[in-house]
Amino acid sequence: IDYYLSQHEQAIEDYDEAIRLDPGHALAYHNRGLSYANIGQHHRAIEDYDEAIRLDPGLVPAYGNRGVAYYDLGSQQGNVIPTQLQRAIQDLDEAIRLNPKYTGAYYNRGLAYDDLGQRQQAIEDYDEAIRLDPGLASAYNNRGLAYDDLGEFQRAIEDFDEAIRLEPEYASLAHTNRGWAYDALGQLQRAIEDYNEAIRLKPEKASLAYANRGLAYANLGQLQRAKSDLDEAIRLDPGLAQAYASSAFANTLLNDDEAAQRDVEWAIKLGYDERLLNAAIVQAKRSQ
Repeated sequence: IDYYLSQHEQAIEDYDEAIRLDPGHALAYHNRGLSYANIGQHHRAIEDYDEAIRLDPGLVPAYGNRGVAYYDLGSQQGNVIPTQLQRAIQDLDEAIRLNPKYTGAYYNRGLAYDDLGQRQQAIEDYDEAIRLDPGLASAYNNRGLAYDDLGEFQRAIEDFDEAIRLEPEYASLAHTNRGWAYDALGQLQRAIEDYNEAIRLKPEKASLAYANRGLAYANLGQLQRAKSDLDEAIRLDPGLAQAYASSAFANTLLNDDEAAQRDVEWAIKLGYDERLLNAAIVQAKRSQ
């Protein structure tokens, strides 16, 4: 990480000098903005993209990358800020107007629409990104997630299949997502097979796969296996609200009300929907 940061910090110093020598160099501002974005300084990145656009209003990547910076500000750690996402969409609209074959702009605008809950518009953008670049595994994966949210689980599975086929490096995430779609269809064993593969591929980045597999085991009545998976999910990502929610469900089935209450408190603190969680706990108690 230090090496990564130092590379971009050195690049920023180089662009500083380029700008000092030529204050009208739009591309130097744009590229310095990229370096700021790469180290998470999105506000400074936006300032540089603003200046690049002022100097060269036709600089398409500046609109696209400013849109990405606004998107990153609007979707940090799962907290959606609609005004930032709308600004992202406006910039990406302009990038597409200037270059209708800008694959990344369609893809990133799809992400923004997705986070605003506008699934159909997101799908249309992913469709176009895929038409322009049929090998874009991330577009298939995210279109699959949009279909999943719309309850079109079979179409979601087809997209996750393609993401896995296209890019093995993307496969762990796509296996996790496909497992969730199988889970929604009630095909718990097939879901568990996908979670197994996601964990095998990237065990230290599989917190969601562990959490989902834990919930699948709980629904199958395999409660000790469920608890083991949910504990591992929390170890890997102590901020994963879903893992605490599923752990509360499993602990309720195990008649450990004290542990279940602790899990409920953590899940809600981390942003899990209290109404949905309470409904799941009631369901667990009724099934005992």
